[in-house]
Amino acid sequence: MSVRLLLFLPLALACTVNVPRSEQEPTLRVAFGSCIKDPASPIWTVIDERSPNLVLFLGDNVYFDELDLKSLERMRARYDELHRSDGLKRLLRREHYAIWDDHDFGPNNADRTFRNHELARRAFREMWPNNPPSNPELGDSIAFSLTRADTKFVFTDGRTFRLNPGKSKSQMFGHEQLAWIRTQLLDSSPSLIVLVSGTPLLAPKTNEVGAEGLFQYPEEERELYDIFHRMTRPLIILSGGKHYAELLKRSFGENTILELSTSPLAAPLVPAELVPPDYPYRRAKYTSFNFGELEVHSHGRYRLSLRDSRGAPVVEYSQLN
Repeated sequence: MSVRLLLFLPLALACTVNVPRSEQEPTLRVAFGSCIKDPASPIWTVIDERSPNLVLFLGDNVYFDELDLKSLERMRARYDELHRSDGLKRLLRREHYAIWDDHDFGPNNADRTFRNHELARRAFREMWPNNPPSNPELGDSIAFSLTRADTKFVFTDGRTFRLNPGKSKSQMFGHEQLAWIRTQLLDSSPSLIVLVSGTPLLAPKTNEVGAEGLFQYPEEERELYDIFHRMTRPLIILSGGKHYAELLKRSFGENTILELSTSPLAAPLVPAELVPPDYPYRRAKYTSFNFGELEVHSHGRYRLSLRDSRGAPVVEYSQLN
């Protein structure tokens, strides 16, 4: 294992692992990120030049305004504006998938009480036709899973069932989706599992105004963390939506789990002075435009990196031994 923090970020660990040359090349390269307000951003070309096999959009892929939220046609127009970008059109020729977060589901911090969520779901499915259908037991959810290069990707839906954050009887995933997530995460057949969420899952409650996270749903947090304790395969969490990036590392019994929260691809940044102070399991933070990259190697080995808007690595974490 090695962690390389390539800016002035604290807490660097390193070790050298000798890997046969035949195993140094990844079997799968995945690019991912969240939060898009500028469809013309040059970051699409930067990502495309990294030659990813998969591209994952982690939510807030568009930002609906108040008028958009009342009209399917306006929602479609917002997506069309995104997809007309020449740089993004080239990137979308690659295999790609998407989940949503609040701004492509409804208004800021939206939950299931948003009355036009069915319109948003229809527009989402039209504009991301690559997504496979959800399991029938999840109803209208956009959640799904797929496997590539002996790696299972579990795409969650943090909006369709969300209700009462921070209050009694709150839920983010809902009972049926949590049961489905449990089945996916306890699967022993893949060498590596990647859990994809529009909302951060490992971050604690901080003084950040308006911050969302699994911490707002204590019962579901306990249930998901119990699953993390019981897992038999390595797990990586990819999340977004914070308008800054951070790498988290937490232990659950014998299991060590990483979460790389990447944001924004092309949307306003949180000023550095408003980013919450470091806490024990934050390994790095970054406050400029960014995307993430996961290189999957054989036998569940991987390299996880955060990259700046030019494609240069900012943080790297390797598990190649």
